[in-house]
Amino acid sequence: MERRIRDPALRTEALREAAGTWVNFAVAIHRVLDGEGAVLAYLQKLVDDPWRKDMYGPSMHSILGPRLRADPRIRAVLVRMGYPPR
Repeated sequence: MERRIRDPALRTEALREAAGTWVNFAVAIHRVLDGEGAVLAYLQKLVDDPWRKDMYGPSMHSILGPRLRADPRIRAVLVRMGYPPR
């Protein structure tokens, strides 16, 4: 895995594979590889996904950053996941 991540030609594929190991890492990978706009769609898919139960709140707070946390669409999805409204 490490060699594939270091190789620019294989990096994206390796990171997407690694994203399957932990839900918080998957959110970060979507943000980095697909852009901030992709995070909303990914979080919406996670609302009813049992994998979401492994999500670690403080880490998610950091991964989203202040801009995404302030986005009302992201906030609405996070509330559906059980996070407080503010």
